[in-house]
Amino acid sequence: MPLFIFANWRGFSGGQKDMFEMVLKFGAYIVDQLCKFLNPVIVYIPPHGELRGGAWAVIDPTINPVCMQMFADPRSRGGVLEPEGTVQVKMRKDLVPLMRRLDKEMMRLAVLEKEGQNVKVDTDARIELLMPTYRNIAITFADLHDTPVRMKAVGAIKAGNVKCVDDIRRMKDLLQCYFKETRSDEAFSWESVPDSDALAVLDAERKQIVTFLVENDFSKTMGERYGIPAEKLARFIREMRNNECDQ
Repeated sequence: MPLFIFANWRGFSGGQKDMFEMVLKFGAYIVDQLCKFLNPVIVYIPPHGELRGGAWAVIDPTINPVCMQMFADPRSRGGVLEPEGTVQVKMRKDLVPLMRRLDKEMMRLAVLEKEGQNVKVDTDARIELLMPTYRNIAITFADLHDTPVRMKAVGAIKAGNVKCVDDIRRMKDLLQCYFKETRSDEAFSWESVPDSDALAVLDAERKQIVTFLVENDFSKTMGERYGIPAEKLARFIREMRNNECDQ
């Protein structure tokens, strides 16, 4: 049986409570078992879920790249540090120079300072006024690096567009369409195939199934965007492929 992990953990604090409860020790046990697990492991970050810090290290797909895959909802977030922590560690020293470069009042005070005037009090007051706004801007910028789009771009997850059960149901319907087109027996039902036989079929026809799913998913996406029936696009792709094979 495959293992499904719904990941919504914000890491380990490393404090006395976590140490007393041996959180790191049990996390290491999870890593050991995932290394030896031979069945598929699907890690999914749910809507508005977060995967942070040491929790990511425990279920990172690189632990068992053959069996593990990670997916995420577009509304989820993931990363070693939270945006607030990233700003505190990497961007804290850059906020004041950013103010001096962008804020007109800070530019004016800088000119007065070069002329020899004492504007330290006014400058400090202006920095104190602007700091909350610039910190929020920096946090928003750091949060953009934790989106599924970015995680997919760096190869941390397999896909970041699994939005709901309908996506999985649509893949199941496409699989049914594949068997309907490739089986001459009209009474064939994928649901009635025993598990052992189903695995053998999926393994033997993996390439054809993947090609069929990709083409139909492409047809649906392009059809929705340009108003072209998905069936018409799918038929056009099949005809083009058949023409290439004949040539």
